[in-house]
Amino acid sequence: MPLFLILDQGGQSVRALVVDHQGNVVTRAQHAIATHYGSKGHIEQNADAIARDIKQCALRAVQKLSIIQRQQLRSAGLVTQRASLLAVNANSQQVLTPVMSWQDIRGGGNLRKVAMTPTELRSITGLRLSPHYGVAKMRWSLKHNRAVNKAAEADELMFTPIASFLTQQLTGGKQYQTDAVNASRTLLMDHINCQWSAELLEKFAIKQQWLPTICANDEYYGEIQLGNLSLPLHYVNGDQATVLFSRGKPSPTTLSINVGTGAFISRVTDGDDTALLRSLVHHGKEQFRVLEGTVNGAATAIQQVISEVTTKQGSQSDLLAQVNGQINNIPLFLNGIGGLGAPFWLPGFNSEFQHPESLDGVTPVAKLTAVIESVAFLLQIIIQRLSAHPPTPTKIEICGGLSRLDYLCQTLANISGMEVFREQEVEGSALGCAWWLAGSPADWRNTEVTSQFVPQHAPALSQRFSAWQEAMRQRLPADKAAMMDSQPQTLSPLDACSSS
Repeated sequence: MPLFLILDQGGQSVRALVVDHQGNVVTRAQHAIATHYGSKGHIEQNADAIARDIKQCALRAVQKLSIIQRQQLRSAGLVTQRASLLAVNANSQQVLTPVMSWQDIRGGGNLRKVAMTPTELRSITGLRLSPHYGVAKMRWSLKHNRAVNKAAEADELMFTPIASFLTQQLTGGKQYQTDAVNASRTLLMDHINCQWSAELLEKFAIKQQWLPTICANDEYYGEIQLGNLSLPLHYVNGDQATVLFSRGKPSPTTLSINVGTGAFISRVTDGDDTALLRSLVHHGKEQFRVLEGTVNGAATAIQQVISEVTTKQGSQSDLLAQVNGQINNIPLFLNGIGGLGAPFWLPGFNSEFQHPESLDGVTPVAKLTAVIESVAFLLQIIIQRLSAHPPTPTKIEICGGLSRLDYLCQTLANISGMEVFREQEVEGSALGCAWWLAGSPADWRNTEVTSQFVPQHAPALSQRFSAWQEAMRQRLPADKAAMMDSQPQTLSPLDACSSS
């Protein structure tokens, strides 16, 4: 029975899973990673620590296998956050910057003078101008980081998506390579031919020699040495891309949601909506593209609110266990954590709680309920837009760490009117990667047990959703308020936005 090792770099932890040819997780290991939240939109992680910890997780996951099972390991895959980026010295391989997270928006000011229309940019990249994408971090680093400047002057600079850096660290390769999906999130790749765009490189003043070679997702990237075991790294992709394949080849009638640090929703469709992203999710012998929307503040919003309420109310798990729609005095939460994502694209939207009477007396659990509802409400706005294209979606599949919250899943079912199916195994990104490594079998995970959430009549929730929509319309600029409409929109004037 062939087995596959999947390495997953997430926002809060790194993970290693051994998965069999039917999609069953055999062993796993996990290690939390620290994130530093600085001023002016700086969100950083330690690159060397991530590389060290993901190797340790790989070793621990393999050590849990029997001798026979180790002999059945065939290949490895790597999934990472798509827009996280760092700079290294290409010759010495010395790290020059921290990992600048996909949520890091320090480089927004460096994008304002780019002479390019939204239509032109989207036609090349499928995306929108965003401080979250790699090119904003590159331009900021060239302007503010002396080590980066010295490496550029010496022709030794390399900007690497976190996937490229980890690939090099895991395989010991001397050249830097990146897969096309992670390359696309630099905002410098032509998403049709999957090569660096000469036009965009010139517009953003980035030299191609500063960037890794673009490869297919299912290419051979080198060997990962784990003690006496050597495994070929045969698949590299972004986490939000591979989750689409967690249950095999995606259906155009299914909406796929992955909820973790942020929430990402996509579907396979030939339709288009320029208020959403046209994202490349696999490049190889065949290509897959999806319409995608993002909610920037999911787990990060919950963590921020929990950190602000009194510790006397209990731990995070205790508070989350009390969340449900039946408690009294639930306020509204206008969720701008990390900036508003699709379809509004507003990086400077300030979050706030609202209550028709007073926030005095509103409990921490009620506030936490409002935050969870805000994630579902923002997702529903995107769902309405994704549903405008035939064939009509009939169900939602959800995974990711935050999908463990029953109330989030039930709220989505109630306001969307669709059944929500939650994976028993929440590591959807890793399972999607394993599906490609296993040869894309048609019977992938057919016996997997899922939790099903059926739409229920919830008048109080419906009233809060209506009130939330009205509150958002009052807060948003007129052109952004129009995005509450379910109909596809043309691009508004180019402005900084956010997405991973």
